[in-house]
Amino acid sequence: MPGEILTPQVLLKMKEEFQEYEYEVIERNFTAEVALKLFALKLYFMELEDAKLLWKRLPTSHREAFPELKQLLLVCQAMIGQDFVTIHKILQDTVWSAHIEPIVSLLQEKVREKTLSLVSYAYTHISVQELAAMLSVSTAKLQEIVSSASWTIENGMVMPKATQQDSNLPARKEIVDLASLTRLVSYLEN
Repeated sequence: MPGEILTPQVLLKMKEEFQEYEYEVIERNFTAEVALKLFALKLYFMELEDAKLLWKRLPTSHREAFPELKQLLLVCQAMIGQDFVTIHKILQDTVWSAHIEPIVSLLQEKVREKTLSLVSYAYTHISVQELAAMLSVSTAKLQEIVSSASWTIENGMVMPKATQQDSNLPARKEIVDLASLTRLVSYLEN
């Protein structure tokens, strides 16, 4: 697979191959490097519970062979808690080895896309500093991201445009209705 472009299909095939290694010989020939790649792939495919279970099955020798495994565990825990600041910080601040760096780069991009999708769904406006912290980017990089998403920045606030909605989330109109109801109740209480 050296030199191969990593697409979701290639990553899925890689994950299936590594899972076969895991199932066949978890203790003998399942190397720490394969465990590291499989763990990263499980995170990429958002299989967080499987990643946690893989961590628990790994021998201590594997966990100690690559300190990156511990960093990926921290990423997994942050993903479970949807702590996007921590996820991006760990992914950016850790120096990844050459054999895992391409997968981590794709994971970081996928998490950034998910974060932006959630922001576009949940916020009508968010401060530039807050969104930059959420994505762990500089304000200059944030301006590039915002312009590529066709969002606007006004008075230090980012105005996201709603993207195609996830079917598991309530409709944006319901949120707007809820916001107006909240303002009415707040007005009546005061």
